[in-house]
Amino acid sequence: MSAREELLKENEENVRECEDRIAALMLSLGRKGVESASSLSISVGQRLLSECYDRIAERRKAEERLSSIRSASAEHEGRQESLAEKERERDSLGDRLDTLEAQLGAIIYERCSFSLLDKSRYERVYHDIEKDGKKKGSLALSLRNAGQRRRFVRYSRIAEADDAASGLDGSALQLLSEISDIRKELVRLDGERKSLSSVIHSKRHSYRAMSHGGIERAEKALSECIRRENEAMEGYGSQLYDKGALWISDSTPSPMLSDLQAILSEKRLLDNLLSERARLGREAKADDLRTLLESEEGKLRILRRERERIDGEIAEIEREAERLRGNIEKLQGASERGGRGEADAASAHRMDE
Repeated sequence: MSAREELLKENEENVRECEDRIAALMLSLGRKGVESASSLSISVGQRLLSECYDRIAERRKAEERLSSIRSASAEHEGRQESLAEKERERDSLGDRLDTLEAQLGAIIYERCSFSLLDKSRYERVYHDIEKDGKKKGSLALSLRNAGQRRRFVRYSRIAEADDAASGLDGSALQLLSEISDIRKELVRLDGERKSLSSVIHSKRHSYRAMSHGGIERAEKALSECIRRENEAMEGYGSQLYDKGALWISDSTPSPMLSDLQAILSEKRLLDNLLSERARLGREAKADDLRTLLESEEGKLRILRRERERIDGEIAEIEREAERLRGNIEKLQGASERGGRGEADAASAHRMDE
């Protein structure tokens, strides 16, 4: 890339940046004009001003729509996460309940093995002990056995059916109280889970619609509304700049005057850049023409040398042709003289006779 091409490229970048700054300033001026329209007596661009108001209303509506969708989506996802959390909490409590019931059942089993609890209430436990023939010392083995653990849970639920009549005391009664608290908590969790599941199920169709690009479509719609609003604001700002003489006064807000001054400065810079571009373009075109001229002149030099060579060959051929013609003439002259001599000799011979 030549130095001039680099200058042209740099100039194009500067022009583009300057045009972007002017567009941003026009947008800023238009927005300030809209915001100050109620306090200014601006008699120009009323149609564009009305369009700006319409675009602002469209953008706000799109923002509300997107906010509503995002809120509904976040709410739905929050319910799902809450439901999942309650499921995890319920599972954890269920595991804890199972452990406590097994422990309580083991204590009941042990105490029944020593006939310490009411036989009528714990008839099932006594029956199993009699059937198993178990003695003290079998407790550890029972706790490690899944089948025995289920039996212990059943024993615990005999006591849970009526806390007051359980006949338990000490650590067993404390376990029974903790089990009761966990069951109450499970009831509460089940109620909340059911309520959440019901809401999630009832709103599944609207959430499905949102999850299939609803937010993305709303975001694109908002982006388009913002683009159209900025386009209208920029157009209004351009109108205010072009017709400034009709509305600028001592009461014009200083921020608008600052934008106008900045636009004037940027436009002067743009004019200089465009003039520079035109100059560089002319110089580049002249360079191209000079390059073409040099190429054509080079062709002419080649053709002239070729013509000189051809002219030399033509002269050589002409000389050779002239030599050949001379030889031919010589031969013809000699032939004519020989013919006349023979005629004269024949004539003299006839005279002698």
